[in-house]
Amino acid sequence: GLAKRFALLLPDLMDYGYSQNLHKRTVSLMDQADMLEELLRRRQVKHAHILAHDVGDTVAQELLARRAEGVLGFEIKSVVFLNGGMIPTLHRPRSMQKLLAGPFGPAIAQLTSKAKMLKGLKEVFGPNTQPAPSLYHCLWKATLGVNGKGALARRIRYMAERKQHAARWVAALNQPDLPMRLINGTADPVSGGHVLAEFAEKVPHADIVRLEGIGHFPQMEAPGDVLKAFNAFHDALAA
Repeated sequence: GLAKRFALLLPDLMDYGYSQNLHKRTVSLMDQADMLEELLRRRQVKHAHILAHDVGDTVAQELLARRAEGVLGFEIKSVVFLNGGMIPTLHRPRSMQKLLAGPFGPAIAQLTSKAKMLKGLKEVFGPNTQPAPSLYHCLWKATLGVNGKGALARRIRYMAERKQHAARWVAALNQPDLPMRLINGTADPVSGGHVLAEFAEKVPHADIVRLEGIGHFPQMEAPGDVLKAFNAFHDALAA
């Protein structure tokens, strides 16, 4: 649906997916933003619309902060966020996330079983939009990526970074000259409907689309509704 209207770039973040981390280095969100800037430079992309989800939302916030400072290497035309911890004080991590972020995170990552990880994933989907077993298997493979269980404890560093840079990244959202929309699955226990009032207060120029009964993964749980809301947003920009 997106490809019918846009030229798409869908990069793995570093240490995610098929992005190999041969030196097992912990990658910061600042590093991720650097990588995206370099990717667009090499592709000679001068301007882009952003569609972000989860930790990608926070990487987008760093790009927005650089935009506000006048140092970003490309022009952001608009931003659409899906569920994510844009306002760190309202982020409600799951028990497994807290364990992975703790001092024994690397050991816990190695001990984590597929069953335990998928149980945690089930809890963040909407009650009536649970994925089929075959999709859970795909989610497990995608979560591990090519770097395996060791990456789980490295990646979770983003929760501490969100707190460290909260003032910078929340302030970066308030750029009234930049069109923004939040498409939110309200049944998400991590970053669902409980964030909407404060998001609306801190980002008054953005609009919010509520997907009732949808959990943390609107793009998988209600792809048609997400595409409709995304296209409506861009229809309004074009008009």
